Amino acid sequence: MNTTLDIEVPDRWFEGHFPGNPILPGVAQLALVVEALSRERGAGLALGGIPFVRLRQPVRPGERLRLTIEAGAHDRQRIALTRDGTAVMNGELRFGLPAADRPAAPALPALVVGAEETNGNSNAQSPCSPSPTQEPQPTRFQGASRQHGVLHQSLPKVGARVVHETAGRPFREISMESPPVEALLPHRAPMRFVTRVLDESATRLRCAASIPSACPLVADGFAPALVAIEAAAQTGALWEALRRWRAGPGAGPLMGYLVGLRHVAIFATRVPADAPLIASVTLEALSSPLAHYAIQVDLAGRCILHGTLSAFLAGSQPPG
Repeated sequence: MNTTLDIEVPDRWFEGHFPGNPILPGVAQLALVVEALSRERGAGLALGGIPFVRLRQPVRPGERLRLTIEAGAHDRQRIALTRDGTAVMNGELRFGLPAADRPAAPALPALVVGAEETNGNSNAQSPCSPSPTQEPQPTRFQGASRQHGVLHQSLPKVGARVVHETAGRPFREISMESPPVEALLPHRAPMRFVTRVLDESATRLRCAASIPSACPLVADGFAPALVAIEAAAQTGALWEALRRWRAGPGAGPLMGYLVGLRHVAIFATRVPADAPLIASVTLEALSSPLAHYAIQVDLAGRCILHGTLSAFLAGSQPPG
């Protein structure tokens, strides 16, 4: 079945992204698509994965979008978002939890990650955590304890100097002389999710983050879980900003755009606003202006999503 829907973008969805150069966040485009699909189907849909999405053109305030939906197999939907006939985004979404292509991964103990319900199975392993016979994932941290079946690391105290080891390679000590996050990212409230750096290596970065309750993508205290992708995107942007700052202190933040997602598995339907998240990125390839990262976002010791993200670095942008 093919369906075409018109979408009007609320002006408030542009707030903080970016001051003086408002652009609709890529996760907001995805949220609009899922919201439109849910209205069209007459029921809320749970996004379980993103096999691929390409974000081709920025969306500005006042622009109207047209969504074309083509039903696929196995709860997959092909989507195309256009503006006056110009392709804005296209891709494939998979609905249902957990990800259909990960048969070994059990369902989350609760659809809302961080809730008290356990469905009678408090020892269930996180879909993102390795099995006893598998090597740890690249973004896993050695020496971590286990809670709820997931490797996790206690957050360091503010101002602490920390060294971690991942996949046999130590993280280098964080320099406390680096600029604050707000000086390295062009994002502003309510769309700046990353709050501080936790640890890093030459190709990895892990940050504390949260989705502010004032974020326009939050409703009734929760945001769709896919919105947490923005925390990973900002962590990737921060990794690049730190790399540039260390190469030449004083360089302003780059204006970056989310341009692609692949093999994203999502293990929750929604995330509480202001809840502490941990966003991790591992650089897979860098060929300026394109960067590709393996991403993972954890909440309450559980992985809520992982996959691959591509970003386009458009140029310098002074702090707003």
